[in-house]
Amino acid sequence: MSISVNIRRCVLKNFRDLFTILVGVIVFPGLWALQGLGIVNIPEGVIGATIAIETLIAQFYFRKKEGETAV
Repeated sequence: MSISVNIRRCVLKNFRDLFTILVGVIVFPGLWALQGLGIVNIPEGVIGATIAIETLIAQFYFRKKEGETAV
């Protein structure tokens, strides 16, 4: 149980973490799933843009921050 509490503390440290989880893990994949199931009709250009934005969010979130060294 203490492991899950520690994970929760590590995951949401600031707004960036919350934004990444909401957009990168819930909103965009949800849109893609709804499009794939035929529930919503989203233009291909918008789907492509969400893929590009998803990539940028991942690159920003996992970038090497100042003072960190490569492992």
